Amino acid sequence: PIKSSLLAVFTELSLKGITCTDSDAFMKAIEVGMKAIEASPANTTCHTLPNCGYTTFEHLCQAVQYAPMVEAVGQDLRDVTLFIFIWWAFVSLMLFGTGRARAEDGYSHLFTRHMIVFMGVIGVQFILALYAALRILVSVPQLHKPRPASFFEQTDTMFWELPLACYSNKHQMHHAGPILGQSCTVLRRLLKAFLYCVAAAAFSIDFLAAFASRLLRSADAEQELVQQAIEELKKHELREERWEDDAPFLYFLPAEWVRECSTTMLPRMQSLRDVKILTKFKIPLVDALRGEGIINRILFVSHRWEVPEQPDVEGKQLAAIKAYLHAHLDIEWVWFDFSTMPQGENRTPYEKAEFSLMLTAITDFYLTARVLILLDGSYASRFWTLTEAWCSMQTATPMGLRPATEDEHRYTIECIHNAKFETSGKGLIDLVSTKTPDDMYSILAKPDVNVTNAKDKDAMLPKIKQINEHVVETFHKHASALQTTEQASPSVDVAVEDARPLTVRKSCNNAELDDFKPLGERGDSERPPTARDRPDDALWA
Repeated sequence: PIKSSLLAVFTELSLKGITCTDSDAFMKAIEVGMKAIEASPANTTCHTLPNCGYTTFEHLCQAVQYAPMVEAVGQDLRDVTLFIFIWWAFVSLMLFGTGRARAEDGYSHLFTRHMIVFMGVIGVQFILALYAALRILVSVPQLHKPRPASFFEQTDTMFWELPLACYSNKHQMHHAGPILGQSCTVLRRLLKAFLYCVAAAAFSIDFLAAFASRLLRSADAEQELVQQAIEELKKHELREERWEDDAPFLYFLPAEWVRECSTTMLPRMQSLRDVKILTKFKIPLVDALRGEGIINRILFVSHRWEVPEQPDVEGKQLAAIKAYLHAHLDIEWVWFDFSTMPQGENRTPYEKAEFSLMLTAITDFYLTARVLILLDGSYASRFWTLTEAWCSMQTATPMGLRPATEDEHRYTIECIHNAKFETSGKGLIDLVSTKTPDDMYSILAKPDVNVTNAKDKDAMLPKIKQINEHVVETFHKHASALQTTEQASPSVDVAVEDARPLTVRKSCNNAELDDFKPLGERGDSERPPTARDRPDDALWA
């Protein structure tokens, strides 16, 4: 028997090209079927009719039986293909558009409220696509099964022919009738459209804010927003958030967190900031230039970026930093540009303003803090690394800069990759350690000293030439304040402890941790300073 509701499909098949060669016989079959429906709506009987394009009418009935299944398979294939395309677009935007799904970010940006909604909706669609894929796996093998004539003597065969069902076409749905079948199709399409609209809306909130909106702004408009943010930072009502040239703020990594870090490389700044790992505080420049206060418990890392997107591809830099920190337990804070300054092309105007302001103060801190130089074969060819290395080998005085003596060394050279101290290390020291600001200006201005952003070189070269004047001005500007401080506090125990000279690494490969230790042995009664020892003039955020 053929289900009477399938006669509509039978007719539709004829309109789609599945027709009998004998049109009279074909129409006679339809008439027989319609009369049978009037007599018994449940079933009608197949009769063998000649010249229909099939050897028996049962074969034609079999085509009718398959019709909803074939249509359903096509619908499922469209669902799965559409889902794959949406995920391809989503992943492409995440990796190359907003940059939210990069491994070095720790994936923290994925977990905003909007992105969670988006991923939840896409998860529902994934379930629907998986459901469609399973139906395809069940249905397709049945399309290859032969159907003997006795098959059509069975009842309720369509229940098994349409697995995991709610299959329907424009006219009918098995066991439900045409009205419910059409309603099911419409509701299903509306549900999918709703899910995609919600997903698009949720994703667009973050995407437009982080990436697309910038495409609508010209470079001049973007720069104007950055300049406005700079002015706001300089006039911020909260002092700890206000930018002051004499007491700039920077973001720092807790040294203890770095010592225990289990990742291969340090994440970028925005990821660490979002999970509240970074700490921002001010450092008075005059104290830093005198080697007093918190500056003695901060390590600045000088390193070369190995690729444009990531400075530490193999994790060698982080390993060297951790080794240094384990040997110097008095270090409480670490500055590593990738992890402590806003990164990426999708920075907000506020982040760009912070970056620009902090960049102007970097040389002051390389002149005063302890510096770990991670030396590789290309280190001496880069503008910023050469500048940092030179600053780390100078001593600031009220009369300006002079080369640091052996007892005043603040830098440690750690060779990584193919660099050797006997060649690269000594070569770097010979190249920059005794140079005057004018000498360094000439070296850094050479075309073989490369920089990623040419504007950095143009902006910093004049400052290198005037750095002596800047140091002298800073000392003189605060001379009276320094005298008052000396009278009120004639000795600073923490500064004395932390200001002891450091060795220069002589052996760069497979070195022992002892190579990092300060000159002189630490007595049993001595202890590394802790956060409780930080000076009152350090402003904490």
